[in-house]
Amino acid sequence: MIVQTGSAFETEKAAAGFGKKLVPGDVLVLTGDLGSGKTTFTRGLALAMGMNPDIVSSPTFTLMNIYPGTPALVHVDFYRIPDGGDIFFEELDDALNGNAIVVIEWGDRFLEQLREMVSGRLFVACFRVTGEDLREIVIEEDSHH
Repeated sequence: MIVQTGSAFETEKAAAGFGKKLVPGDVLVLTGDLGSGKTTFTRGLALAMGMNPDIVSSPTFTLMNIYPGTPALVHVDFYRIPDGGDIFFEELDDALNGNAIVVIEWGDRFLEQLREMVSGRLFVACFRVTGEDLREIVIEEDSHH
């Protein structure tokens, strides 16, 4: 799936459309430069799941935010984990148990570890800034999982 967006609203709308395809156990890895729309996309997923998108904030410093719902939306950020670091921690392992939808920013650096940990479908979304407010988002199911 390739989507072009021209505003934060359009990015959230694209995420809401994609989010309707996700089921508990699915994991979506978001990759792209700082400010490319990863957290905005997560807000759109929350909206699609019937949550208030205003509760979504970047988990850069907390590492993981859990937004309650049925299912829960778990938002993880690996930005501060050094390359080659271990991403295993009990809360993440619990989140990957199949009862939540998990979104991981900067998870592309740890795809090999994630492939071993994820039991559901694994998607990778690449965000690219193509203009001042323009974004290209390419979402694919991970073929190595």
